[in-house]
Amino acid sequence: MMVPIDNDVGGGATASEAASSDDDKVDYNMLLMMLMKISMMMCRLMMVATGMLLYLMIMIMMSVLIMMMMMMIIIMMMIMIMMMLMMMIIMMMMMMMMMMMMMVMMMMMMMMMMMTTSASGMSSSSGNGLSSSGSGHGASSGRDSWGSGSGTGSSGVGGDP
Repeated sequence: MMVPIDNDVGGGATASEAASSDDDKVDYNMLLMMLMKISMMMCRLMMVATGMLLYLMIMIMMSVLIMMMMMMIIIMMMIMIMMMLMMMIIMMMMMMMMMMMMMVMMMMMMMMMMMTTSASGMSSSSGNGLSSSGSGHGASSGRDSWGSGSGTGSSGVGGDP
């Protein structure tokens, strides 16, 4: 009994199937694969392009923001430096004024001290000069005696020795 070729019991395809429809199947598969590959490539390209555009936009925005922030920081630093300089100048002026006031106060105190000490010295040494000299020039002799030793104006004239 001969087994015909058309209805083969084996697993493989017959000669007529291989001749008729196998090429179409292979073409369809190839077309599908090509379409899938092209669509995947296009999707990847679109994703990459949109990603690059988004990245560029974000980078541009970030750079603009960073530039704005840097400008603001620089302006704030300039304002702070100007304020610090102004404060330093004001503080220097205040310190100068305070130093001047202190100097004036010290001068006043020194003058007062000098006046009081000289007055007390004059009053104390004028008595000595008057008692020692006995002349009418007691104040001048007292001043001289307060300056350098007692009893210098005992000549009676009252001038410098």
